[in-house]
Amino acid sequence: KRKPKIIDVSQEEFKHDSSILCENCKCHACVTVNRAYIFHLIDCNEMNAEILLTLHNCEIYSEFFRQIRQHVNSESIVDYAIWFLRTQ
Repeated sequence: KRKPKIIDVSQEEFKHDSSILCENCKCHACVTVNRAYIFHLIDCNEMNAEILLTLHNCEIYSEFFRQIRQHVNSESIVDYAIWFLRTQ
């Protein structure tokens, strides 16, 4: 289990970053574009940046709740909650 790293792609450091938003993510944004392109879209006030980031965030939330359901079903939710809070 890994928590996704929170990044602000609007920062100048991502202007030439050709890596994907998030490793191991299969959302449309991570499969098709890189951080530099998202930075460019944000910099140009292009609405597609918001769409791609929303798709990505929905995938991250979906995975987060899938993990919660998995831990509830296996009665290990307390351990998961402790791990999650400690890795904040």
